Amino acid sequence: MSKALFWYEKAALQGEAVAQYNLALMYELGKGVLKDLNKAFYWYEKAAIQGYAMAQGNLGVLYYTGNGTIKNYYNGFYWINEAAKQGDSNAQKNLGISYFYGEGCIVDKKQAAYWIETAYKYGSEEAKDFWDKNELWRYK
Repeated sequence: MSKALFWYEKAALQGEAVAQYNLALMYELGKGVLKDLNKAFYWYEKAAIQGYAMAQGNLGVLYYTGNGTIKNYYNGFYWINEAAKQGDSNAQKNLGISYFYGEGCIVDKKQAAYWIETAYKYGSEEAKDFWDKNELWRYK
């Protein structure tokens, strides 16, 4: 067992959200551990419930993709929305895309434009590409 895994696990078991997030990331990417999306989901959820934005965004993506859990767009939308409201630019981009396609919500191009533009303002180049490709300026 690596030192990082040892200490993250020890802190995660004591309820430390950042450690839970880091442990989930290790399991999701297979960094220092065998890749295990079920464990990644478990630890992201623990941190997300405590309000940790990056964990909320990653948990939402796992719900959208069905990795480590059963695919559920509504739960994915909920968690991505929670992270986006806290300023996570990746979650903001994902929320805008969700509104654009109606994944877990009703299609709302105005909301899509708002969240994609917000993500871009926070530095997401992917959001800028999506904005341009889909001409979201038309929905402002």
